[in-house]
Amino acid sequence: MSSATIQTAWQWLRTGNEIFPAMLAAIDSAQSTVCLEVYIFAPGPLAERFREALVRAQRRGAQVRVLVDALGSSGLPGDFWRPLRAVGGEARWFNPVALMGFWFRNHRKLLVCDGKVAFVGGFNIAPEYQGDGVRSGWRDFALKLQGPLAGKLASSFEEMFARAEFRHKRFTRLQRFEVGKNAVWPPEQIFFSEPGRGRNPIKLALRHDLARARDVRIMAAYFLPTLRLRHDLRRIRRRGGRVQLILAGKTDVLVSQLARAESLPPLPESGRGNL
Repeated sequence: MSSATIQTAWQWLRTGNEIFPAMLAAIDSAQSTVCLEVYIFAPGPLAERFREALVRAQRRGAQVRVLVDALGSSGLPGDFWRPLRAVGGEARWFNPVALMGFWFRNHRKLLVCDGKVAFVGGFNIAPEYQGDGVRSGWRDFALKLQGPLAGKLASSFEEMFARAEFRHKRFTRLQRFEVGKNAVWPPEQIFFSEPGRGRNPIKLALRHDLARARDVRIMAAYFLPTLRLRHDLRRIRRRGGRVQLILAGKTDVLVSQLARAESLPPLPESGRGNL
């Protein structure tokens, strides 16, 4: 079978009760490499379970590397990764907090094992993400994928890990740096984003799709659309299409609620309305 015929297997994971056991199982099955990248890695029993799994993987011969954002994971003790480093694993802080470049943060959430199995999505490794998303824990989504695109995600981790200290000249701090070209493996695509200013490939792809769409469904925890995106959505309505939004009723980021109030017209108590 040629590599061009290999398809990616996808699995949606909808709650912390689903995503964390699946990630831990993948780490425990890894034989060659484990790459973990996350914005918030918060201290607690869940963090310790992940650290123990990473230590076990390193001890059995896998190369384990961890990248956490210095601001998002600021609550983590400075010696938290000592047990992993003691057995040969690596852990780095992305952009150690300093006055210059403070706003360049790494919000990516990624786990790749053996370059074959990958997890992406909105889950941080923190207690508030544990649960069923209804009675306990925040509701979020993740995607487990197995296939060629997992290798592309591993390559993007390599680039972020290499640039973790973020020591650049002042001028280059204002530029967007790339962490891999957009990956295409028909019919799948991955769009990479990264810290810095510049054209966002995800936004460009979204606008391209909206230009032709007649039925749009968006679910977002933080809905802060640009003026252009709001115009795109309204144009779909004007040409007879349908736009449906599922937004967070409660949020930990107040500015997103304030921005949403400016972005959308007042909605009735049912939460339904038109753009």
